[in-house]
Amino acid sequence: MQVITALYVSIMKAKIAKKAFEIIREVVHRWKPISWAGYDDDEPDMDPSDPGYEAAKSMLCDELDGTINSIVKRLSRVQTEDDLYFLLHRAFSELDDRVPSEDCKKYGSEIYNSLKKLGAI
Repeated sequence: MQVITALYVSIMKAKIAKKAFEIIREVVHRWKPISWAGYDDDEPDMDPSDPGYEAAKSMLCDELDGTINSIVKRLSRVQTEDDLYFLLHRAFSELDDRVPSEDCKKYGSEIYNSLKKLGAI
């Protein structure tokens, strides 16, 4: 019975983490905090018929998705909106030191409220 319970808890945590990733990613792609990153509506500066076009597009998004994954992994440490603001600012500042802290507060509040409703925080 303990194995089944542990498996259920593990599955539920994975589902919540996946949904948390989607929530954060949606806000980040609207926010666009990193000037050089590729977002869903961005296109690489190259001809779409170029064989490397799709690879270039996915490479830009991979870096950003990796940062979002690292934020999701640290959500267990977040208790307040300020905790999330600092987490966002630290994570995105590692990629681009020009990320405004005011934006981290604004979008962090939106993310915090959504993750709180989800039960991820």
